[in-house]
Order: sequence, then structure tokens, then C-alpha cells
Amino acid sequence: MGVIGLTGGIASGKTLVSDYMRELGVDIIDGDVITRRLYRPGGELLREIAAAFGDAYLLPDGELNRRAVRELVFADPEAKRKLEAIVNPAIYDAVVHDLLTSPRDHQLLVLPLLIEGGYAPLCDEIWLLRVDEREQIRRLTARDGVDEALAKAMIASQMPFAEKRKYAHRVIDNRGCPRKTLQRTKKSFFRFLKNFY
Repeated sequence: MGVIGLTGGIASGKTLVSDYMRELGVDIIDGDVITRRLYRPGGELLREIAAAFGDAYLLPDGELNRRAVRELVFADPEAKRKLEAIVNPAIYDAVVHDLLTSPRDHQLLVLPLLIEGGYAPLCDEIWLLRVDEREQIRRLTARDGVDEALAKAMIASQMPFAEKRKYAHRVIDNRGCPRKTLQRTKKSFFRFLKNFY
């Protein structure tokens, strides 16, 4: 296997890059997809979350009330730590399983908390997306329907770009034209393949 870890701040363009890498034949191991799988109604993870925080964090149909949970963890650091202690081990185990059972030669592991969550040792290279904070805020308010204050809090809660940069093998600039971002992504992948083989 040749595992590339893709990370970056929230709303930094990870989906843009991972969709393109899929077109290049890379197996995408996406933390958000895994999380949705683990958060299925009636599943063990949601039962643990409800037991820890209360049924108010589940919707009437049994789905996770993502908005309520997001607002809780960004307002209460202790609640965030408590949630992470429940969720993170389950996600890690699922990521390792998906990597080991991947049918492809190369995998792109897409996680916003790739470094903070201890996933870096699973990767042959780490790619970091660069984006302006004002663009992150614009995307978050449009995509997630949050106000600017919450968007800024979400960004501030993550490891700063300069700190993540210390771990990255490659930085992909996603400031500006998406087409150029994909060109940079393709170039990075070809360089990875050259080094890998």
C-alpha cells in the first residue's frame, strides 16, 4: 500500500482533492464517510453519545443531531473532550480496517484531524491544503448554515496551519482557481508515485 494522508483546516477543499484522486484510481478512505457509517441510528456509538449527553442530541428518527452536538462541543471544551473519548477510538479502528482491506494499491486517507488524531504514522506522505481563513468562513456559512462567529470558532479550534505545516511532506495551495488546485494535486501524486516506486 501507498498511503497519502490529506489534511487541512475545515472547509479547506479536501472533497475537491479527494474526488479528483478517486478519478486517478486512488482508494479514498474518508473520515467523514466512516463517521457517518458509525453514526447509523441504533448503532453502539449513538447509544454511547446519548448516554453521555442525553437524548436531546439525537433527532426523533434516531439520527445524530449534528448541529446540536457541533454547537455543544465548540462552546464547551470539556464536552468536546468527552465526545472525542467516545468517538475517536471507534473511528481509528474503522480507518485501520478500511486501509487493510483496501482493494487498491494506493489510498488517500482524508481526515481534518489527521495529525492531532495520531494517524500520521499510518501514512507514507502527508499532504496539507492551504486556504485563506476568509474563504473558509465563506464556505462554512454557505455550506453548513452557521453564522460567522461559529465559523471562526470552528476554525480556531483546530491546529493552526503553521503547526500542521511541520508534519506535511507537500502543501497544496487551494487559494483561487479549483482547476489549478487539481493541477497541483496531479503533480503531487506523480511525485509521490516516483518516490514510492
